[in-house]
Amino acid sequence: MIKRITLAAASIIPLLVLIGLLARYIGPAAAQGLPQRTVETPIVTKMAPLVFFKASIPGGTTVQTGRFAKPRSQPPDPITPFEAGDDWVQQITVYFLNRAQRSLTWVFISFDFLDANGGPNMSRLYLGLVPETAASDPKENWWSPSGAPPSTVPTVNPPGRLPLLVRPGELLEIRLGDYWDQIGRELSPQLSLETVRRMTVVVQGCYLGPDVMWNGNHFRVRDRASNTWQDANRDYFPGDTESRLPGLPGWPEQ
Repeated sequence: MIKRITLAAASIIPLLVLIGLLARYIGPAAAQGLPQRTVETPIVTKMAPLVFFKASIPGGTTVQTGRFAKPRSQPPDPITPFEAGDDWVQQITVYFLNRAQRSLTWVFISFDFLDANGGPNMSRLYLGLVPETAASDPKENWWSPSGAPPSTVPTVNPPGRLPLLVRPGELLEIRLGDYWDQIGRELSPQLSLETVRRMTVVVQGCYLGPDVMWNGNHFRVRDRASNTWQDANRDYFPGDTESRLPGLPGWPEQ
């Protein structure tokens, strides 16, 4: 019996030594954790028709929610750091809520990536089709990457680009990995996504049906009689400004 116990103790010693070595080398790495990342989005007002709803990682965990203007007596909505691995950018899914009473048919979203060396890199993502009613208006050149007004609809809507339809109250879901060919095309070859710590997401503009445009600051509305686009009044909003905001009717549950 004593001999058996002695043999068992002798056999377990190498195992304990192995466990000790693993703890020595793996333990510090686990203690350090993964790098801190942030998905940053600007604070928006109730006049924004398309707003950042949330960002999530695989598994459905929300890592950032939308940020909205509040009274000065209340603290601003925070930016929440989270831990993620080297492929975190392609794994992120961002959601945008259509607050308007018109369907979203085209959107221009910018993504800014800031790496550990402080170098910013911006990429533009276009989804949907610019309405034909906007292509002939020389004032409708704010969304053109070159800054020049488009001469034909195909210039604005490249072959193969799919239509977009996000109805009132619906969410636009964008998994960055699914659009990486478009997003990564404009990034610097020197940018290493492993070193990116911050990603800023901004809705730069959108079209709501064929007659309403939002350029991030104000609305423009097409006059059907003259087929021209005019700046809307400062208080114009294509819907109810008091709905589809956090805590108000129409806001999706998180």
